[in-house]
Amino acid sequence: MNAVTLERLSEDAAEKAGYLAAIAELRARLNRLEMAVLGDMARPGAALFPRIWVDRLAELVAYEYGIEVTELRGSFRHPRYTRPRFLWVWLVKEIAKTSYPQVSQLTGYADHTAVMHACRRVNEWRASTPDFRIVSDQLLQIGDALRSPPASAAPEAEPAE
Repeated sequence: MNAVTLERLSEDAAEKAGYLAAIAELRARLNRLEMAVLGDMARPGAALFPRIWVDRLAELVAYEYGIEVTELRGSFRHPRYTRPRFLWVWLVKEIAKTSYPQVSQLTGYADHTAVMHACRRVNEWRASTPDFRIVSDQLLQIGDALRSPPASAAPEAEPAE
């Protein structure tokens, strides 16, 4: 290689290093922003559970039950709305693996006792209604997949020779 080619390669490498540094700084700023927004809900060492994901899960449950998200989040007491609402709260609790008060904050529920009641009722329905258990298991798997990064994002291990 000649000197011009080596110089051009080092310029390209420096430019790419600059891009990588900028990306790392943006990721750090995003993490700080998430911590500021979530406050005490973001525990050190725990995966962040942004409200955006909770909203996506609400859309999924509402779609499954053929209702609007506003109806899911509303205060209607008809079983057409309470069953999916309770299921949504239960899914957030199961997937986030967080406290009842935090689930209450994430879902907009009145307080943690309402979340406890919803989770208790869903567990009763899952035990007594096979169809409900199947639907809740499917939504739980989909919710887990939505929350987890795609498998293609994980670095692949090189095969041993």
